Amino acid sequence: MPDDVTLLFGLEGVEVASIALDREANPILALVTAAEQARRCPNRGVTSHHPHA
Repeated sequence: MPDDVTLLFGLEGVEVASIALDREANPILALVTAAEQARRCPNRGVTSHHPHA
C-alpha cells in the first residue's frame, strides 16, 4: 500500500521531514529521500541526519 506522500504527490521514495505554514497560511513541506543509502555522503559514506535547506 502506498504511503501518504506517494498518495498526495505521486512520489515514491520520499518522506515529509517537516511542515510549516507561510504568512498566507500556505503549507511549506520539506521532503527527504526515504532510502537511507541515498542519504549517504558519496565520498565518506556517512549517513546524513539533517536535511539540507
